[in-house]
Amino acid sequence: MKTRFLYLFFCGFVWLSVQAKAQKRHPVTHQLVPIQNTGDYLLEDGTLFGYQAKFGIINHSKGTYGLRFVMFESLESNPWLVILNGGPGRTNIRLPFEIDSILSKYNLLLPGYRGVDDGAYENLSGRSDSTIEAFIRKNRTTYSTQKLVDDVMLICEMIHIDSFYIAAHSYGTIVGRTLYEANKENVTGLFEFSPVMESAPIPNPESLEFITQHVADSLNVSLTAIEDTLNLWMQAPQKRDLAMGLIASFYVYNDAVTFFLDVLSGKLTRANVSKKGREFLQFSWLMDYGMKFNRMPDIDLTGCDIYTKISHLFYLQVSKYLPSDAPVVEHRFVSEGYMPCAVSFIPKYEIFHTCSGKQIYNVLCECGHADLWKMAPYYIFEYRNSINPQP
Repeated sequence: MKTRFLYLFFCGFVWLSVQAKAQKRHPVTHQLVPIQNTGDYLLEDGTLFGYQAKFGIINHSKGTYGLRFVMFESLESNPWLVILNGGPGRTNIRLPFEIDSILSKYNLLLPGYRGVDDGAYENLSGRSDSTIEAFIRKNRTTYSTQKLVDDVMLICEMIHIDSFYIAAHSYGTIVGRTLYEANKENVTGLFEFSPVMESAPIPNPESLEFITQHVADSLNVSLTAIEDTLNLWMQAPQKRDLAMGLIASFYVYNDAVTFFLDVLSGKLTRANVSKKGREFLQFSWLMDYGMKFNRMPDIDLTGCDIYTKISHLFYLQVSKYLPSDAPVVEHRFVSEGYMPCAVSFIPKYEIFHTCSGKQIYNVLCECGHADLWKMAPYYIFEYRNSINPQP
């Protein structure tokens, strides 16, 4: 009798273990979710930043956790707009702008970014560099840009979205382009904001100089005075942190103006900027950078002007986990007829190397890389009205 009881207990334990492994855990609550097969999903009603939404979790991979996504469906007949925020290494479950105007014309889908929005990177924070590098070598395909694209298409297939527009920003434009190229029949249109060049996702030295010149003019100071300060900084032992602190201030144009004003007045010290640079280098961003990009071409330091030095220091910092033996990514230059449905919005004070779709919509705002994205609804509708004027 005792033997039979132990046998039944053992069988029950094995069955429960198998059932637990067959299910996924929620990446936020860590509770088991009954989504056993690829494509299985659950939806729950909720709110995100005050907007009524449906929160989903889908079985998308062999990992422990499911992948989150969020839907805003204002009207069944409205077309869908997939939002792809910048990154990498940041959640895509966020709203960078108000969506009241967008919801008047579109339903919205925020698909999670695997690695971040499925909790896969959660236990790697604080691990040794060797452990992280080993994880990246083993899993670069699993967490590649293409896998993010596969996840978007899986979500759309399961919730019956057959066609959709894309609004993407920064790294999200790389995801958007890859998504379009592989699924042209599903993508109705692609709105790219600050489209980043895949082979060189780093600041453009010419853009740095252009922005700095305009800042100098707005502050009525000489460009030489600013450049002398920057050259002095780049000789300091903490020059990498200083460069990152500077770059962090260039994402929004008004922040760049305030930054240099505070530096020249002595309000912002070298230690303050170094601290800002260290905070800017988030672990998940650095690690996911190594996942998403191959080794980039060496930067030409001929002439060694201050702006090239800063761009190079940025490269050295973010390439911490880039594989040294990976092939160089060949940039897919835009040619006539390439991505005919893509419209690129590039701000006046863009900081990164950019590439664009067939149509470039001139953005006449005093804005930079990040603040342009906050105005995406305005420019989407302005573009729509320019090609189809409202009566």
